[in-house]
Amino acid sequence: MENIADMKKLRHLLHQNAEVSGKEIKTSTIIEDFLKKQNPDTLLTKQGGNAIIAIFNGMKPGFTTMIRADMDAVKVSSSVVNDYSSLNKSVSHQCGHDGHSAILAGLASFLNKNRPVNGKIVLLFQPEEETGNGAKRIISKGVLNEIAPDFIFGYHNLPGFSENTIITKEGTFASASSGLAIELKGKNAHAANPESGISPVLAVMSLIDFFEKLNKKPSGFKDFILNTITHVSIGKPVFGISPGSAKMLVTLRSFSDTDMNLIIKKISNKILELKVNHRLEIKTSLSDVFPALVNNSEALAIVEQAARKMKIKIKRQNEPFRWSEDFAHYNNIAKTCYFGIGAGKDCPGLHQESYDFPDSIIPKSIEFLGALCSGHFS
Repeated sequence: MENIADMKKLRHLLHQNAEVSGKEIKTSTIIEDFLKKQNPDTLLTKQGGNAIIAIFNGMKPGFTTMIRADMDAVKVSSSVVNDYSSLNKSVSHQCGHDGHSAILAGLASFLNKNRPVNGKIVLLFQPEEETGNGAKRIISKGVLNEIAPDFIFGYHNLPGFSENTIITKEGTFASASSGLAIELKGKNAHAANPESGISPVLAVMSLIDFFEKLNKKPSGFKDFILNTITHVSIGKPVFGISPGSAKMLVTLRSFSDTDMNLIIKKISNKILELKVNHRLEIKTSLSDVFPALVNNSEALAIVEQAARKMKIKIKRQNEPFRWSEDFAHYNNIAKTCYFGIGAGKDCPGLHQESYDFPDSIIPKSIEFLGALCSGHFS
């Protein structure tokens, strides 16, 4: 087993230097410095932004396994006070990506002493997961073209499950989601003569009703969908002006990309209707776009076989998780499987101020990643 004290120390150092998506400069430097000591055959830095890739080659040809860990932090202040608290105000690792990176770094340490016999084992430390841009940019920039992984595995710590339990799901593991911004523009008027303006109020009310009804799954949808209105603003906070503008933010969510496309189509039709009926200019835009994360059956079998080999409890989910993961973008370039690692039944939830990655799951997690790569040692 690797020096767990070193892995915990690395995790704490990453936690202390938490950086948001796209700004993982210090984070990548810390990881790079650690990886250099593990003597990978190839070490690539600044890949598709701040990504780092370590490659360990076997002596014989064979397949290529890639394991990915995310490394960005979130804009949440931690209420946990310790000697490794984040030095960056209002930014912390409240999603546990510091732990994910420490676990993958632990695998690098293991591979330094136990080189693969065949094929290649590739370790990807990926930035910008929280915004959905990291995996997409790595693929679009051709970072993995030459590496050409056959299998890609990813993982996330999951509070609410017993420590070290491996959580799997056949088919869709996590939801597709998109952030929809709707901007409505009419014309201001004096509050005493609202008829002389073009107010977006009725259109906003119609949209709120539309999204509520859409959540009840009208005909055409095959599975779970959810539209969550997260923000609405109309005009200015004054009494004397009838508003001439409004903005609405909505998170769209579904268990399949097909249903997501149908949600967007129905919204487009509704927007056209409102433009005509309310004489408004309406603009829409999508951001934080995550496809549905769908596990490959062959890759899933490897994960569950490794868990059984180690006598680790497997918890197979009946339904996909409602949250999203940009790991889904890798579905199109390799056989992929994403799984959860139990962080403890009493562990505070992800993105909560009281959350802190449980160091106690690091040793078994490193060992499990090693088991995932067992096909490279025979």
